Amino acid sequence: MKKKNKIIIIILIILTVITMLGLIIYNFYKGYKEDKIKTQNKIIKINENYTNFNYYLNEFNNQRTTIYSEIFEDKYYSDFNNNINNWNTLMSSYNDLIKKIDNESKYLKENCINSKIYHIEITPKCSSFVDNLEMMINLYISDVNVYNENINTYNAWVLENPEESYNVIDNFINKDYTVYVDFNNDGVFLGKE
Repeated sequence: MKKKNKIIIIILIILTVITMLGLIIYNFYKGYKEDKIKTQNKIIKINENYTNFNYYLNEFNNQRTTIYSEIFEDKYYSDFNNNINNWNTLMSSYNDLIKKIDNESKYLKENCINSKIYHIEITPKCSSFVDNLEMMINLYISDVNVYNENINTYNAWVLENPEESYNVIDNFINKDYTVYVDFNNDGVFLGKE
């Protein structure tokens, strides 16, 4: 009888261990499958958001080209008084575009900056996104600084030459982006000129 009880106890222990191992393997597999589905969904969303970001990147480049041709290229002091309102409107729309890009990029910022996703398709897109967003914001800050430096130079000229009868003009106020960014923490501020 004792031998039978020992065999029953051993069989129960073996069945319990097998059941426990089965549950552990099942839960591991279930968690793995859920993680895989979450990662796939993230990859799909990153791809969609990256496509939108690329559209805005082109818009940024077009806006910056317009800013340079309208404001920075071959300008004379007489152009300032005549064009300051148009230039400020261009700079305001430039500011609005940067804010829109920054806001529209929230998902990419949350999932690409310091990303833990390593996927052959996503890793380069996240890296590109981080570099391009950093560059856009820093270029915008640099452009505003150059614009205001030009206004300061113009204002100094006006004060030195009162006979020219031009007016001192105010600097463009950049409330939203004043500090250069380094999203990937590499110590390099892409776009800072």
